[in-house]
Amino acid sequence: MSTSIIESLPNFSELRTRDLHGHQGSVRSLGWNVSGHRLATSSNDSTVRIWNLDRLDFKYSTELGPRSNGLVEQVVWDPTHSDRLMTVYSGKMIRFWDYRSAKPIAEIQSDYNNIYGSWSPSGRYCCVGSRDDMLSFIDAREWQIMQTFQQPCETNECCWSFSEDLFYMTTGLGTVQVIEWPSLQRVYEINAHTSNCYCIDISPDNERIAVGGADAIVTLWDTDEWICQNSITRSTYPIRSLGFSFDGRFLASGSEDRYIDIADTLTGEQVWKQPTNGPLNKLAWNPTKHILAYAFTEPTSSGLKIFGI
Repeated sequence: MSTSIIESLPNFSELRTRDLHGHQGSVRSLGWNVSGHRLATSSNDSTVRIWNLDRLDFKYSTELGPRSNGLVEQVVWDPTHSDRLMTVYSGKMIRFWDYRSAKPIAEIQSDYNNIYGSWSPSGRYCCVGSRDDMLSFIDAREWQIMQTFQQPCETNECCWSFSEDLFYMTTGLGTVQVIEWPSLQRVYEINAHTSNCYCIDISPDNERIAVGGADAIVTLWDTDEWICQNSITRSTYPIRSLGFSFDGRFLASGSEDRYIDIADTLTGEQVWKQPTNGPLNKLAWNPTKHILAYAFTEPTSSGLKIFGI
């Protein structure tokens, strides 16, 4: 490894952790905008809040309104627009926002109780998935549902490839289903885990995917030949959230183990163990810096922290 690369890597032991206070309930979902300057969070208190990385005090944050009748299950930023995001509600509502506006720029009433979502790399499409394993594909320019797709099995997360020709879905069968976009024709099925696959992320170079399962294992797969390159087996509980750092050098994953495992993606070795005070709900790396936002269940606070500042 060159000296310049070594110098650019963080010394995790010297990085600070900061608590963010503002939500009245546990944070369920979070995500950074494309520039990495803002963090969106949703909570059990049915609120969505936007935090500014440069000024993290509560008084500089913004609550998006109106509040929903259901839980905000997920927040997803438009990967091509630093101010635009989607919120997915258990009460069958899908909202699109411009951070600079107090009201939604569009609302879609769904027929399903949706619990997760994804935005395509081009910004043209979104997908939301329901508790009944129905996927709804949305035209993000016209704000309309284009088509729905009934999965025959439990489906927990989804995402597009960076080239946007493939679409990945984690299933309750321990597999990752790979289909063509937009034809929705099956391409391949990865037998990734021995039980439910819960979470998935794609490396920044589009050459690997990471999958977290109920078997407490994280697997890394080559996207060319679909070969398992590595397995991370340090957890003792199901993996609930994971993600690659912006440079693809690190992979963070978490469960009910009350810590986040940060691994070297080349070797799978642990480079840092970030403690949490409760079971992890969600984590997300900043898209431009080695900064990690994460949320965990804690009875006395929202359990929202940022590590690496």
